[in-house]
Amino acid sequence: MQRIEGKPINFVITTDLLEEVDRIAKRLSLSRSEMMRNLLDAGCYIFRKYEAAGVIKGMEVFERAKKTIDRSVGQQALFNGN
Repeated sequence: MQRIEGKPINFVITTDLLEEVDRIAKRLSLSRSEMMRNLLDAGCYIFRKYEAAGVIKGMEVFERAKKTIDRSVGQQALFNGN
């Protein structure tokens, strides 16, 4: 096994997700650590591409608008007796 320089981290994931990671790692003949690094790297790559394309900003704007609309509708319901 090749030694990787870096920082070890600890985090909690569900048993189902860990089983899926292990299943994929085994199929690709990778260690769990290699698989997790690959998955994180791929996720960060996708996020950077979406961010550069403006998709992330669009999602943030959508979520803010949705919260504002939900609050407004909720307040109207209170005033209308609903």
